Amino acid sequence: MDLREKVRSMDMDFFLSGKHKIPAEKFLELWSQGKAVLIDVRLRQEKELVPPMKLGLDIPINELPDRLDEIPRDKIVITACQKEVRGAIAYTYLLSEGFENVRTLAGGLDGLFLLMKPKKIVELTSKK
Repeated sequence: MDLREKVRSMDMDFFLSGKHKIPAEKFLELWSQGKAVLIDVRLRQEKELVPPMKLGLDIPINELPDRLDEIPRDKIVITACQKEVRGAIAYTYLLSEGFENVRTLAGGLDGLFLLMKPKKIVELTSKK
């Protein structure tokens, strides 16, 4: 399905289903099983103040078109920024480039940061 058709299919049912998003807890579960990768699309200036987590790839949104070959196609690709806007743009762009298994991180990185307490970090790192 090309991007034009994908956008046409984004009706009320699509948005209400939430299938284009993934909750942070579910992402962490899939990540710990090696089934998902996070793409942090925040800009470099943002990452100088708040560094990216080591949960995936650091690809600023403005570099995404030139770095598609770094993104695995055999995993669920989760796009994320601080909130959700650029993550949604990256999601749509990846769909237009033929990535089929893409989601955005519900709540953005803010929601993920809230989960990353010492107990959760120990759980995740002990599985690796």
